[in-house]
Amino acid sequence: MTASLGGAPPEDDNPADEIRIALLTSLSGSAGLFGRAAANCTALAAEEINADGGICGRPVRIEVVDDRTDAATGLARLRDLDRRRGLAAVVGVHSSATFDAVSRHAQASGLPYLYTAANEGSPVQDGTLFRLGESVTDQLARAIPALMRESDGRAWYLIGNDYSWPRAVCAQGGRIAERHGGHVVGRRLVPLGESAFDDVLDDIEASGADLVLSGLVGWSSVDFERRFHAAGLRRSIRTLAPLLEENTREHLGAAAGGVWSCLPYFSALNTAENTDFLRRYRAAFGVWAPSPSALTESAYEGVNLFARAARKAGSPQGTEVARALQGLTPAGPRGTVAVGADGRLRQSMYLAEATTTGFAVRAQLPSGTA
Repeated sequence: MTASLGGAPPEDDNPADEIRIALLTSLSGSAGLFGRAAANCTALAAEEINADGGICGRPVRIEVVDDRTDAATGLARLRDLDRRRGLAAVVGVHSSATFDAVSRHAQASGLPYLYTAANEGSPVQDGTLFRLGESVTDQLARAIPALMRESDGRAWYLIGNDYSWPRAVCAQGGRIAERHGGHVVGRRLVPLGESAFDDVLDDIEASGADLVLSGLVGWSSVDFERRFHAAGLRRSIRTLAPLLEENTREHLGAAAGGVWSCLPYFSALNTAENTDFLRRYRAAFGVWAPSPSALTESAYEGVNLFARAARKAGSPQGTEVARALQGLTPAGPRGTVAVGADGRLRQSMYLAEATTTGFAVRAQLPSGTA
């Protein structure tokens, strides 16, 4: 597979005809649960694009950059790679903090930057920068009332890591819950990477909550759900964790039961397109490779969207690719998606319940506001 991990390749390994796409992700640090699967998905995308003639007759090479779940590290490593290697595009699967740092470099250099992870929302497009991932509103507008109906719960406790995406989850989630007859009984923001939750669990139990909205990410999410389950709170309280995906759930074991998520892709989707994608993925990386998830399959979609736009434009140049992205309607593992004239990716959302072995998809929800 055409990918290198961590940093840049050797200085003398730079064939002039290659189109280099960076995958900026987290292979390590507190959000390092999903980086390996993201790297696999982009490598698979590049292999398939190259088997189909590449982009404008040129082969694609993926360069995997580990931000170590640190915005400054992500910016420094990507900027150095772009300076030395000459990137055609960046696909980003990382935190919003890294996005905020790296987007300024991408805009200044005119580098197409396809941020495919879940995000706060607007602005969706800014020049050659695209936020293609699902917004907080896409995830919560229908998932919150659906879970309230399912559980007959109304009292929400809001928790998240203290940076932009979880803050948006808590703020918008609280407003959506109140709009549908719920009420917020407590909220807490903790540092990124936090693993000590005893006082939070005491606060949740005392609050009278019957539902928790969790904006925790990575290992913080794992530690919280394990402790939540061990404390016996799952018997009476359900959790909606909109960033709980396959690679995080695999670390929960018995603590996964009773946690719900809402994302545009789950590996459990029972469609011909997804079945074929998973077959190709397992054939390439083996049965023990980390499972694709909404975060990591989005990287596969991002590389393919760039390739389609470059082929449509007849060039991998940034401004031409940005124009060509608008109006694309490719079909892939998550179904048919569409890039609107505003640069927004329109796609269905799926409400799923975590189990000890995977996810059970309960409903397909159109994205949008409520």
